[in-house]
Amino acid sequence: MVLKNSNVIVAHVDLDLRYTWVQSSEPDFDSDAILGKRDDELDDSDGARELFAMKRHVIETGESGRVRINHPLAEDEIHRDVTVEPLRNDRGKVIGATSIAVEVSGVGEK
Repeated sequence: MVLKNSNVIVAHVDLDLRYTWVQSSEPDFDSDAILGKRDDELDDSDGARELFAMKRHVIETGESGRVRINHPLAEDEIHRDVTVEPLRNDRGKVIGATSIAVEVSGVGEK
């Protein structure tokens, strides 16, 4: 329900930072196109590099993180706040990371 009413992307990556699961509320989002890939293979923008580095940090330290990324587009930019949490198995070992990206483009702008 939450995903259908907001611009949210929820994803899991493994220890190699490859996407293993993605769910998005955006109607044109093709999750199959990113499965098995890493952020640095999908996009060479500063935002993608920051997100990749944040996920790596979360996996290496087990600490959560947050970053605002900007995706340049032909007509505008999309701004997203991304929270990244370690993904753990039932014994508490970090096995990847979960990210929740919320679009904040235009929020608070007048």
